[in-house]
Amino acid sequence: AGFSDSEGIVLTTSVNQENFLGTGKSVEFQINTSKVNTIFDLSYTNPYYTIDGVSRGFGFSYVTTDASEADSVSAFDSEQFSVRMNYGIPLTEFDRVGVAGDIRKTEINGTDFSDEIEEFLDDNGNDFLNFNLTGNYVHDSRNRRIFGTKGFFQVARFEVALPFSDLEYYKLEHRHIWLYPLNDTFTLSTRSEVGYGDAFGDTTDLPFFEKFRAGGSDSVRGFQDNSLGPVDSEGDAFGGNFLTTAGVEIYFPIPAFIDASKLRFGIFADVGNVYEDFSDFETSELRGSVGLQINLITGLGGITMSFASPLNDDEDDDTQPFQFDFGTSF
Repeated sequence: AGFSDSEGIVLTTSVNQENFLGTGKSVEFQINTSKVNTIFDLSYTNPYYTIDGVSRGFGFSYVTTDASEADSVSAFDSEQFSVRMNYGIPLTEFDRVGVAGDIRKTEINGTDFSDEIEEFLDDNGNDFLNFNLTGNYVHDSRNRRIFGTKGFFQVARFEVALPFSDLEYYKLEHRHIWLYPLNDTFTLSTRSEVGYGDAFGDTTDLPFFEKFRAGGSDSVRGFQDNSLGPVDSEGDAFGGNFLTTAGVEIYFPIPAFIDASKLRFGIFADVGNVYEDFSDFETSELRGSVGLQINLITGLGGITMSFASPLNDDEDDDTQPFQFDFGTSF
C-alpha cells in the first residue's frame, strides 16, 4: 500500500516466482490500483534465453485510466489491452540494450472532453489498434540503487508506432542520474530528462494520452504533479510534445536521528517545463524551485517528503509547496 499526491491511495498486489516449476524462468502477476489507474499485468521472462545472457520475455497487460481523477489534468477515460515480447542484450557489466514489440488495443471512452481532445478524436477516431516497436539503452554503474553515493545511470529510449498502425507517432526520451561523493558525508547528485515526440502519416498529432508532462515530486518539485505546460480549453494541463527538466541536489545524513542508511536529507534546485513543440521552447517559460527533501526507508516502504519554494511561478500555475509520497521508490 502507498500514497501519492497525484494518484491518492495506491494498492499493489503481486506474485513473483523466480524459478517457475524449477525451470529457471521468472513469472510475475501484478495488480496495481489507484484513483487514476488500474493495472493488471502478467509477465514471463527467460533470463538466459542464450548462453550469453540474452533474455527473452512475454507479457500481457490490461490498463484502465480515469484521468479526471488526476488533479489539473485533461479529463478522459481509456481502456488498453496489450501483448508484448521483449529481448534484453547485455553489452558489458554496466550496459544493456533492450528491444520490445507490442500490440496495443486502446479505446477512449466518455463524452465530456476538452476541445483539444474532441478535435483529436474527430480527426483520428477513438478506438485504436497499434503495433509499437521500442528500443532502449541502459547504463547503470551506481554502487546501489537506493541511497547510492556514486556512479552514473542513464537510459535512452526510442518508441515508434509502425506505419500500419491506427495511430502513427514516435517518441524519444533520455534520462540521467549522476552521483558524486563530495566527502564521506555529502553526495552531489544531478539529473535530467529530455523527451520529444510527434505524429507522422495520417495522424494529426502526438496522441494526447502519450504527451509528456512535468511537475511533481519526481520532476519539478513545488508544482503540482503533471500540471506544467500547455493547458486545454478547460484550463487543465494538456501535456506537450517536448519536455525538458533538470535538477541538482546535495544529500546528507542526520546521524543524530537514525541510521544513515535509512534516513537522508537533501537540498535541491529543480528547473523544467513542457512545451507544445520543440519550436515553442523559451528559457523564460522554464519553471524553477528550491527546497529540502527527506527520504526515509521504513518496513512498509519508502517515504519521500519535499518542502519546495517555486522561484518564478505564474499566477495560473498550480503550486504545491509540500509534497508527500509513501510506499513509492526514489
